[in-house]
Amino acid sequence: MAKPDVVAPVATDLNAVRRDGLIVTMRVLLLAMRREMTVTGWMLLRRDGYGRIARLIVAVAALGLLVHATLLLGLKYENSVAVWIWATGMLQLDRDRSVFEFFEYGLLGIAALAMWRAGGAHQSWLLRVIAVVYLYFVADNALRIHETAGKLLPFEKSYGELVFFAGSAMVIFGLSIIGFIADRGKVTVIALVNGAGVGLLAFFGVATDFAHAQFASVSRTVNYGFAFVEDGGEMLAIALIGLYGLSILMRTPSPSNIK
Repeated sequence: MAKPDVVAPVATDLNAVRRDGLIVTMRVLLLAMRREMTVTGWMLLRRDGYGRIARLIVAVAALGLLVHATLLLGLKYENSVAVWIWATGMLQLDRDRSVFEFFEYGLLGIAALAMWRAGGAHQSWLLRVIAVVYLYFVADNALRIHETAGKLLPFEKSYGELVFFAGSAMVIFGLSIIGFIADRGKVTVIALVNGAGVGLLAFFGVATDFAHAQFASVSRTVNYGFAFVEDGGEMLAIALIGLYGLSILMRTPSPSNIK
């Protein structure tokens, strides 16, 4: 498959829906999204710096999942080494300022830079909004914004965090609508792919986290199982977002390259 040198153009707008119909337009968008994922996958085979960085991202993410699973198994069976490593917090996926947490910050930073550059290339405010959202995700993790807000709100902690996330989602949705209007109803494939990535991240970071809080006391197996799915799923989603961001940077040397 040929590897394009530039990012995908604007995919569709409201006029296309009126002209071709919703079903045809959705089919075109899905095919374009699949093409974007294929191009991102091909990046792993490149022999340049982008390919090496992509393979490094995959390797570190896989290592993080393996370490997390090993530590959780060690905790379940009360292995002293696993308990000590867990207590240090340096190798936990969910511990602030751990090795893998900084790795996730870097991936979200790559995605934010890519979306801002693509926003300039396509003159898209929606893509710039997505870039700001990724920076907010970094700030939220680094400063524990949703955990702090969850304690301050007049709800039980897990419900407080869920309410805060709902409020944040409304703000993000509102900004996205503003970006959509500023783009005169145009939607890029890039925005759709990132929307899917954010949705996957929200599933593991919000829905699974809430379920974990409700069922953690059932048994140690259930507790550690939810911990792996929640934290491992978040890392997987962020790794995919970072890889796609790297793919966009690879194909967008500068905004002037896209007419």
